[in-house]
Amino acid sequence: TVKFTKKNVKIKKGKKVTLKVTLKNAKKATFSVDKKGKKVVKLSKKKAKSVVVKGKKKGKATITAKAGNKKATCKVKVK
Repeated sequence: TVKFTKKNVKIKKGKKVTLKVTLKNAKKATFSVDKKGKKVVKLSKKKAKSVVVKGKKKGKATITAKAGNKKATCKVKVK
């Protein structure tokens, strides 16, 4: 299973936040952002269990973590 430690996150434009996942029966998660969210946030420093999200402009984005055939989402709001 894969699960984000936080389901909803708010950040300010230009600021960064690290999102972490807990994994069970998997060693690594892959992270992606929804199509609309690509204009709002940027993903960087992708690691096995975390990713850094930077706010580019105001709006909402959904970050998805996948491990095997399981996935989890976290909603990010940029102010």
